[in-house]
Amino acid sequence: MGATTVTMKDGPITDIPTNITILGDNALNIWIEPSKVNNHFGDSPIYGTRN
Repeated sequence: MGATTVTMKDGPITDIPTNITILGDNALNIWIEPSKVNNHFGDSPIYGTRN
């Protein structure tokens, strides 16, 4: 848990509450506070894999 900066079309937005969760050996999710980025990513986490 922490804060990140997200670069949007109109410029960067700073101090956004963010949570990164590692799921098992190679999966992860990133949750970015929707209200801080005008729901740009929706209200669900972003899922991905790591090497």
